[in-house]
Amino acid sequence: MKSLIASIVVLIAASLYSIPSQAMDIYIAGRAGLSMPQDSTVKTSALPGTRIEFGFNDKFTGAGAVGLREGNYRSEIEIGYQKNDLNSISASGMTINPATVGLSGNVSILTGLVNAYYDIDTGTRFRPYVSGGVGFARIDAKFNVTGVTGISTSDQDTVLAYQFGAGLGYDVSDNITIEAGYRYLTGQDAEFGTDKASFASHNFSAGIRIHF
Repeated sequence: MKSLIASIVVLIAASLYSIPSQAMDIYIAGRAGLSMPQDSTVKTSALPGTRIEFGFNDKFTGAGAVGLREGNYRSEIEIGYQKNDLNSISASGMTINPATVGLSGNVSILTGLVNAYYDIDTGTRFRPYVSGGVGFARIDAKFNVTGVTGISTSDQDTVLAYQFGAGLGYDVSDNITIEAGYRYLTGQDAEFGTDKASFASHNFSAGIRIHF
């Protein structure tokens, strides 16, 4: 984890150094939308050779960022969050509703990413963009059996995460841009003891950037 943080610091420093001070355009951004997680594949030592799929509801995602812009290029540091509730479990061709066995739970993901964007100049106020980013994701999983005192479990892991996406910005003025976009967020499998779980999410959001 220390080497990952160090690498991110180097990326940020390189971005700052490469932009001439007179061309530097600093901005802050806020984004909110819908996270649509893919089923998480869990490999557990309790059932060797069995792949269990955990499904989750679509829910809110939000993020805030501070960035720099030079011409058509942008780089930023972003903190994001999403939390999704468990809604299905599948294994060996069978799918059950967790509520029928009194099981409930959720997985929350806190991300810290260094993102890069390329804004396409259309000669109008509309600016399509493509993006990519890398950083970390802290994945926190909590589950419990309803009505049974003391039967609960939680664990967390911090892993390498990355994203790529595309969207459209509209310059309301020289200082304000509104945007809407899609992002695919994924990364390394999280390890909970001897168990491993994949994570990936299709995220749609709208937001605003304020430039200084």
